[in-house]
Amino acid sequence: MQIGRQLLTRRRVILVTGALCLVAAAMGLVAGQRGMPSETQVIEAGAAIYVSETSGLATDCVGLPGEGDVWISVICGDGEDRRTYLFDRRGGRIASAEEPKA
Repeated sequence: MQIGRQLLTRRRVILVTGALCLVAAAMGLVAGQRGMPSETQVIEAGAAIYVSETSGLATDCVGLPGEGDVWISVICGDGEDRRTYLFDRRGGRIASAEEPKA
C-alpha cells in the first residue's frame, strides 16, 4: 500500500512539473514574438535615419531582403547620396561596410 502511494505521488509531481514547463515555454514563445518588429517598422526606421541624415524624402527608400545576419536592407537615395542601412531580425541596426565603426 505504501509503495502504491509513493508511485502515485511521483506521477503527480512529474505531471505537474511537465505541465508547468509547457506553460512556461508557451509564455516565453508569446513574449519573444511580441518584441519582434514588423518589416514595415524596420523599413520606416531606416527611412527615418536617412531623412535625419540627409533631409531627403522617406519615399526615396526601399526595403530588400538581406542575407545571413542581415534581415532587411534599407536602401535610400541614389548616386553619391545612396545610403544602405542593415537591420537584424530584432530590428537592431548592423554596421555596414560603407560606414566607419565607432
